[in-house]
Amino acid sequence: MHISFVHSHNPQSLITKHRQRRGKLKQRGVTGNTKGEVGDEILLFLLLLLFKLLLVIIVLLLIILLLFLLLLITLLLNPLSTRSYHHPPPVFSYELRRILLCSPDHPARRLTP
Repeated sequence: MHISFVHSHNPQSLITKHRQRRGKLKQRGVTGNTKGEVGDEILLFLLLLLFKLLLVIIVLLLIILLLFLLLLITLLLNPLSTRSYHHPPPVFSYELRRILLCSPDHPARRLTP
């Protein structure tokens, strides 16, 4: 009942022999996996696993791309470089500046003797 790979060079005849063998086994009531079926199931499982992995990678790449586009759009609508032109830094009042410079823990005050 063993399929011989040596005697047959035609792969189609091997498939037919394999199908005939499976048919005979089913007629006799032999259930369960034969060696070929187990190999096919393992191959199918690995292919499904690979497909799921590719799907996860594609989804992650799409999420990263969407986040990047969102960041790009936000920077285009509100650019960081031109913010200083539109909103100049607030000018401290003279009194507040004098209080800060006179305080002993101010960095500019610490440098001067």
